[in-house]
Amino acid sequence: MNDAIDLLRKEPGMMKLFRLFKEKYRSLGHIGGTVSLAGFTRTELEAIAGLAGTSPDLLREKNKISLRAFEKALAPTVFGKYTLVELLEAVLREKIFSKAEEGEIEKKKEEQFLARLAETMPGGNWWWRRIAGKTDCR
Repeated sequence: MNDAIDLLRKEPGMMKLFRLFKEKYRSLGHIGGTVSLAGFTRTELEAIAGLAGTSPDLLREKNKISLRAFEKALAPTVFGKYTLVELLEAVLREKIFSKAEEGEIEKKKEEQFLARLAETMPGGNWWWRRIAGKTDCR
């Protein structure tokens, strides 16, 4: 699949589209919604249309593309065995988390840090709990 992924990275408009998909996924927390195609060139729309199984004219007319429809259009392609999130991660070369997931990860990191502080310096427990926003500071 690496050759196919490399082709997507080089295809006009795909990186731009995938970054928009990433931000939509991050904000919603799931594959859904649409992204605007305003600002995409004719060449970029042709590349997107080819993968999405539609015409560039229809994309230009709608001026947006649904993440679910795009994911569904991937089914008969070489990318069909991957979810859209997996494909985004491969093309963009990064792990993608929703904003809610990032918040949970940060909260867990903070809790682990405060637990290590409390373990290392138990005399400051009242302070560490206060920092963590715990109202019971005994």
